[in-house]
Amino acid sequence: MYKEEIDRCNILDQLFKVWKKAQIDECDESFKKTYFNYDVSRKYIFSKDGFLGNEDKAKVLFVCREPHIYDTEKSKDEKNGKFFWVKECAVKNKSTEYYNLPIKCLEDLKLKSTIDECAYININKRGGDSTCDMNRLKTYAETYRDFIVKEVEIINPEIVIFLGKLDNSIYEIVKEGCADNTTYYLYLRHHSMYWKKLVPERLDI
Repeated sequence: MYKEEIDRCNILDQLFKVWKKAQIDECDESFKKTYFNYDVSRKYIFSKDGFLGNEDKAKVLFVCREPHIYDTEKSKDEKNGKFFWVKECAVKNKSTEYYNLPIKCLEDLKLKSTIDECAYININKRGGDSTCDMNRLKTYAETYRDFIVKEVEIINPEIVIFLGKLDNSIYEIVKEGCADNTTYYLYLRHHSMYWKKLVPERLDI
């Protein structure tokens, strides 16, 4: 339905505008399969993500399940790259036993990239409850497949790191937006801070 509009997008802000409209237009029956709360007035909720630096390019893409914005009535429309908890925690927690997972990924993989050379996306842009409903996440990914693929294409990463295990169908959706030579890794847990002994696993998809 939105394929032509998606194809015309070449920056994330353009894509997010169409994506948010698609969420609002989603039929009630579909909405109840993709969101944990049956209150259809919450269709509009949309959490932007994207590049962590000031330039629209990224070597590393972190893929997460969904933002935890279930307890707010406001849509998370902070400007792309300007307001990310992931960036704030990276500085604040590095000296402790637990510190920011993206920073740890870069170090474990011996990448020279800084956090400003990374991007971060959530599969489900509406957010979810305190525990992710994997069936709803999968349904959301299938419903908004073209949007997810386009977002990954725009980011154009060399390396993709999944923060938490996902359904194989979601791996394939992300892969569809990547170049053939992209490398994939999996961190088995999903949050902003983790024990330093946690290490990434190479993922063949």
